[in-house]
Amino acid sequence: MLMGMAYFHPGSRSARIYFVTTGIVPNVRGKVAEVHAKPNTPIKKGEVLLKIDPTPYKAVADDLKAQLDFARQRLKDSRLLMESAGGSKFGVMQWEKEVASLKAKLDKAEFDLQSCTILAPSDGFVTHVRVRPGQMAVPIPALPVMTFVNTDSIALIAGFGQEPVKNIYP
Repeated sequence: MLMGMAYFHPGSRSARIYFVTTGIVPNVRGKVAEVHAKPNTPIKKGEVLLKIDPTPYKAVADDLKAQLDFARQRLKDSRLLMESAGGSKFGVMQWEKEVASLKAKLDKAEFDLQSCTILAPSDGFVTHVRVRPGQMAVPIPALPVMTFVNTDSIALIAGFGQEPVKNIYP
């Protein structure tokens, strides 16, 4: 009777559940302002895990916006001067280059500013939170600030004898 049960209802003592984990590493360096993630609490994709103080990154973005506004005005003025034969084509080209350069720098500054808020990459939960408010977070891949467990890809691995394997289906 027990042999029949083992054949039709296989069991294993060596079963394990495996999850894919992701080390959460910030894109920017800064002081941790808030830690929203609680260990082993379910989190949905896009929820805030932690926030880094955005003050220095906001200051850089604001400075670049002011420089870009000034450069655009100078470009406009240079074009007007060139049309009235009081300016040169070189002056216009120089300010066009300056505007393009400042746009690229502003894009980078805004990316850094947005990177101050770290979001959950998928559904899952956080384990091993390594930072607290006031500590420094640094973008070093070998030193993640927390470990995120992805629950969208779970693997159950177990060992079974040869005979009951015929009755195991995914």
